[in-house]
Amino acid sequence: MEIAVFGGSKTTHNFYQSAYNLGLALARKNLSIISGGYSGIMTAISEGANNANNKTINITGVLFPLPVKLKANKFLTKKIIARGNNLEQQFLWRVKRLMAADAYIFMPGNEGTLFELQTVMQIRNVQYQIQPEKKLKKIVFFNNSFFNWVGLIKEFSLGIIPPYMKINIYHINTAEEINEIDFSI
Repeated sequence: MEIAVFGGSKTTHNFYQSAYNLGLALARKNLSIISGGYSGIMTAISEGANNANNKTINITGVLFPLPVKLKANKFLTKKIIARGNNLEQQFLWRVKRLMAADAYIFMPGNEGTLFELQTVMQIRNVQYQIQPEKKLKKIVFFNNSFFNWVGLIKEFSLGIIPPYMKINIYHINTAEEINEIDFSI
């Protein structure tokens, strides 16, 4: 199974350690990790999984002009570059690849992480509309001290988000809590 993990390219030592521990925990569950593959949370999650001898997959492509050239982190076992010679093609290719993930984990991040959350929520919405009988993929929110995931989840309960979107949403504060989630169903 492949789990897509999202989080900031800049992070604190504590969040780096949490992401590293999460990478180890996921690897021990024999789950492959998909990430952007760059720095911060992406490096930490990849390093943890790599140190447990598990597969880490980087999916990248420059979607926006960047002032510096980014390098993939050294802990990746497989690198996939988003195909396409323009922004739209690369974006569509990345969304298609995300749709193939079996579950999603959101670590502390910035506006990019929020954009990825919105993309994942839209993917789940479309999947539900097409196949309402099919179980929605799990979303795990990790730690609420950087971004108020709990506040976002409360928005779900206020009816702003359709009820079916509340299915398979989890919130954890430690890497060890990932063991309580069964990703096989």
